[in-house]
Parts: sequence; C-alpha cells; structure tokens
Amino acid sequence: MLAFVVDDSATTAVTYRRIVEKAGLVGRSFSSPIEALEALACETPDIVFVDYQMPELDGIAFIELMREICTETPVVLVTANHDADLRRRALRAGASRVFVKPVDLVALRTCVHDVLDKRSAA
Repeated sequence: MLAFVVDDSATTAVTYRRIVEKAGLVGRSFSSPIEALEALACETPDIVFVDYQMPELDGIAFIELMREICTETPVVLVTANHDADLRRRALRAGASRVFVKPVDLVALRTCVHDVLDKRSAA
C-alpha cells in the first residue's frame, strides 16, 4: 500500500511519512504539488496527505486536480488556517478529512488506520 505526502516542509513531510510507514504503507514525499500530480499519472496511492499552503498550487487546487485523476483515493488536507470556510471548501473539493495544525498525531494515525481498514474491507 502506498501513501503520498505533499508538503513543501521537509520536516513535516518526514513526520507524516513516518506515521504512514509505521502503519505499513510505503510513503512517498513530494515537496512540489505539480510533481505529485505527475506521479499520480503513473501510480495510485491508497491515501494522500497534502498541505494547504504551498508554492505552485494550494492544497485545494491540488485536490481539485487530483480528483480529475483519482476519484476514490482518500485525501487529507492539513492547514494552519483555522477558517471554517476553508475547511468547507476543502471538503467540497474532495478532501476526505481536514486537520488543523498543530496536528494531533494520534488522530492522524487513527485516520491512516481507518483508511487501511476501509480498503481491506472493500
């Protein structure tokens, strides 16, 4: 199983990648949302984590473009923005979950396990 982590912060990407790898997934990190979208043309991850505020594309624009390629893959948006409207826009764009920074790592781990459970039950 495969997880994409799309975040321009190397430290954050490593943290999220470790979480998914401890859950038994292979983690691939992308500092560029464009590179992550290009990779989606070749492989379909089981879950995607994407930061909201990035150069090139924000997380919502990424999700909208991602949904043109992968309609069923769960995607988790992570943001430092506490605005409820942003969370609603992310969910309308196709985010499965939205986490606000600082992210509760236990909740993030639970999210990964929930996705894995749903995938294995399907």
